[in-house]
Amino acid sequence: MGACEPNSAGSVSVTGCHLADTPPKYWPANFAKMYFENRTRFGLLQNPYTRLVNYFKAHLHLFEQEHETCDINTAIVNELGKYSAGDKFGKNCAFIPQSEYLTGKYGATELIDARDLSDSLETLMSKHDYKFNKDNFATVLTKRQQGFGGKCQHLSARSFTESSRQTIKNVYHNDFALLCQHFLYCDTDELL
Repeated sequence: MGACEPNSAGSVSVTGCHLADTPPKYWPANFAKMYFENRTRFGLLQNPYTRLVNYFKAHLHLFEQEHETCDINTAIVNELGKYSAGDKFGKNCAFIPQSEYLTGKYGATELIDARDLSDSLETLMSKHDYKFNKDNFATVLTKRQQGFGGKCQHLSARSFTESSRQTIKNVYHNDFALLCQHFLYCDTDELL
């Protein structure tokens, strides 16, 4: 196995993350070519505040102490501190900026707007002649959101303190720029 070949667990040795969670630029070249070449490469672009809230709520087991009081600020700022200190691939690449998935030879070339997910996905699927049941998709999303986050389901981007938001802006400045460039969401203080 080469220095960056997928291991038996399906992760990339340079990152330690599962392939599905690893930016394509870190994939082994021969494997990336086989998987990505001649295929539509798309990526979901989500507001970083919303993305981090969803991650916290979906992974409460990783933040047991903070979950007790729904302390999203401590949990996220601690993780972003680790990221900024060099632990780029922690928690299975969970905190890598979305912009990293757009760079390199096999980065995503088409973006899906997470804020307008159903319509954006429908547009992309239609463009490539795939059928998409928008109503069924909306039903699945609604069911998934029920009870999401346990006792912390009330958290939203508005739960971040000003200090936490500044940390998020620093780490995800390229993601905010992409949201502005592609979807005209240019207010980095907009809390949805």
